[in-house]
Amino acid sequence: MRPSCQIYRRKNRLAWPVILFLSALVLLAFIAERQLAPIILTAAEMQTEQRAQRILFNSARDVLLEQKDGGYNDLIELSLNEAGEIIFLEPQTAKINLLISNISLRAEEGITALSQEKINLPLGALTGSALLSDFGPLLQLSARSIGKVQVELQEEFSSAGVNQTRHKIYLQMTAQMQLIVPFSSRRFTAQNCILLTEGVIVGNVPYLYLQNSSGLE
Repeated sequence: MRPSCQIYRRKNRLAWPVILFLSALVLLAFIAERQLAPIILTAAEMQTEQRAQRILFNSARDVLLEQKDGGYNDLIELSLNEAGEIIFLEPQTAKINLLISNISLRAEEGITALSQEKINLPLGALTGSALLSDFGPLLQLSARSIGKVQVELQEEFSSAGVNQTRHKIYLQMTAQMQLIVPFSSRRFTAQNCILLTEGVIVGNVPYLYLQNSSGLE
């Protein structure tokens, strides 16, 4: 009976270090989640947002360069009175909506591709120090898009000289993103404002109504 008792005691003594080691790992994981997750999320979000903003801008730029009739006179029709004065600006709804649709599709393709890329975050960024943020081995994280890219039209009138007004139409592009990192995740939006077209109006500012959405009225 003694040999059996000795073996049991030996196994019991060996089990305690394993239990303590596993407990220490759980404690370290808990500390890492509380202390490191916010730093990882903030650093990774900045990098992901910059990439997404670049995708939004490049998508709009590429489509506008490919479009043959994307100029101001192609998208906005001027109505004149008998004196030759501009009295009304009529947006070419079909052309503008087609242009916006092409830009949205191109942007969504780019954002989807971004979801398949890895974010390389230097280990030094976890220290929160600007001096050490670029040092250390790289951590690979991932981000993915949720929902579609939204495009809204915005306009601006500003003085361009004596009796002249500059009319600008912008695309406000927004991509809903979700960042997934160890221990946590975060949702955020990436935005970019791109100039669609502009023109100079001589005389009084005529009437124009732009719907604040992905279309015009």
